[in-house]
Amino acid sequence: MPLDEPEGDAVTDAVDAQRRGQVKGSVKRVSGRRGGGLEFDGQTFVDLGQQGVLESDRPFSLAAWVYPQRQEVGALLSKMDDAKAY
Repeated sequence: MPLDEPEGDAVTDAVDAQRRGQVKGSVKRVSGRRGGGLEFDGQTFVDLGQQGVLESDRPFSLAAWVYPQRQEVGALLSKMDDAKAY
């Protein structure tokens, strides 16, 4: 997902338009490495819903362009278990 949408809270995968996410919180539209980008405030995230099963103890890869502007604790990828509240 390039996260370069010029407006709104929906984000779309550049490879598969059926995969969509929703920005939860507020973002600022900024110039990105290639085209536009979204600047997150530290509380905002993109909810991709259930995109697949992530129940493996095997290695996997994640790629992202990240430009942190503060030294704070955060997560690039997380899986929530709503039933267990974590």
